[in-house]
Parts: sequence; C-alpha cells; structure tokens
Amino acid sequence: TNVQHSKGSVYGVLLDCDEGTLTFFSNGYNLGKAYSNLKGKGPFYPVLCVGCLSENIYEADFNPQVLPASIKIPVNRAASTAHLFALASFSKKYDMMQFAAAAIEALKTRITEKSFDDIMRFATRFDVVPIKLVGLEFARSSQAIKELYDKQQLSPEVIWDLHAVWPGPPRKRLRSSSQTSLNG
Repeated sequence: TNVQHSKGSVYGVLLDCDEGTLTFFSNGYNLGKAYSNLKGKGPFYPVLCVGCLSENIYEADFNPQVLPASIKIPVNRAASTAHLFALASFSKKYDMMQFAAAAIEALKTRITEKSFDDIMRFATRFDVVPIKLVGLEFARSSQAIKELYDKQQLSPEVIWDLHAVWPGPPRKRLRSSSQTSLNG
C-alpha cells in the first residue's frame, strides 16, 4: 500500500497477541495485517524507522513505557550505521536508554581506521557523545588516524574534535613583517 507521509501524520501499530497478528495504521486508515502466525512468539520490542535519514527529518510525539532493565535489546548486525545512529539519537531524545545503549554498543564495534571519519561525523551530527569519546580513544592509539589528522585529510568537524587528543596540525609559517617589504 502506498502511504503518503506528511507533517502531522499519525501512525499506529496493533499487536494482537490473541490472534497473533501485527497490523499498521496511517492516519486512522488500516493498512492491513503485516504479519500473522505470531501467536506464542516473542518477546516483541517497539522499533521505529521512518523515511530516508539523509533527506528527511521526522519528529515523533509519543510516551513510551519503560522496559524492565533485564530485557536485552537485540540489534540487527546488518543495520546500517546511519540507522544505528538514528536509533541512538531517537532513543536518547525520548529517554529510551536501553535502546540507546544497544545502538551504542553496536556502533562501538564498527569503529575502524577505514570507517573512523564517517563514524565521527555521524556522532557529531546525531550528538552521540559516547561514540565520540570512544572514537577519540581509538584515535589516540592509531598512527594512521594521527597521520590523516596531521595532513588534514579528515572532515573539519572530526579534526575539531581531535584537538582534544592532539595539538592543532602544523601550519605554514607566515613571513614576519620585517621580512616583507611594501616597496618590493
């Protein structure tokens, strides 16, 4: 079903444990049963993913119930880095710390010298401070990241954060006024 998304849209999810079905709604319109044969399965966890993260920003207004601390939130290993950052940011905003922690733990495992610049840019964009801190510790022990930093081959926001680890990269010296003549 093609569903139009717009500001103010209201979405609903109905998990009928007696019937074993999961149904979605958009603006009161029943989109049909998405899943059946769920009876006796579970546990089930609420997760929200809307739109393309690079093009749209969606605000949500809901009041989630707190999950018991003993529940462990599984994170799909195939989830994109962008989706994990969005989950961490969304969970932080709505005080769903168990979801935020699960996303952060998954993101920690993705920090490599190859992914460093992208991970740190996402951490800045989504304000996921724990990943920025882990990234800074990772950088401190990586000669490859230090070399990229010295050559200024990282994103400006990443270079800015790395000032917490290393002094600013060397700059070309300007001539002093005594070496420069206005008359040639």
